[in-house]
Amino acid sequence: QWLAQPEKPEPYLQSTLYTKVVLALLTGRSAADLLDTQRSAHLRMMRILTDRKRKGDLADQLICDHALFHLEAD
Repeated sequence: QWLAQPEKPEPYLQSTLYTKVVLALLTGRSAADLLDTQRSAHLRMMRILTDRKRKGDLADQLICDHALFHLEAD
């Protein structure tokens, strides 16, 4: 079940996501399904952050930009 659950979008996610992809491939599961699920979680978080950025003050906007840049990089 851990393998099928998307990781919470956060900085330094790459190592956990990499581990899940490798385990999926080694156990004959679809890495594409796992990555699609993770992508959906990222997009959902990006929508939340974009909404918060739009409604927030300058500090919120900067924090959201920082988080959005990390999510886009992932």
